[in-house]
Amino acid sequence: YPNPTFDSKFNIGLGQKYSHVFVSISNTLGQEVQAQDYYDCDSIEMKIKEIGFFLVTIAADDQIPVTFKLINK
Repeated sequence: YPNPTFDSKFNIGLGQKYSHVFVSISNTLGQEVQAQDYYDCDSIEMKIKEIGFFLVTIAADDQIPVTFKLINK
């Protein structure tokens, strides 16, 4: 949240604490524009530099990766 974002910042609540989380942000062409590892966290705050529509993929510990849409205005 928020989605859409207007100031380039967004938060992801994970619902529980994970030892390792990998977040990848891709544009509509499938090109990775940002990626980052996080450790021992239950929420993530990120800032995306580009404006547009993105797919955010989260892989936490041994869980199945989850992808959601993000709009940055």
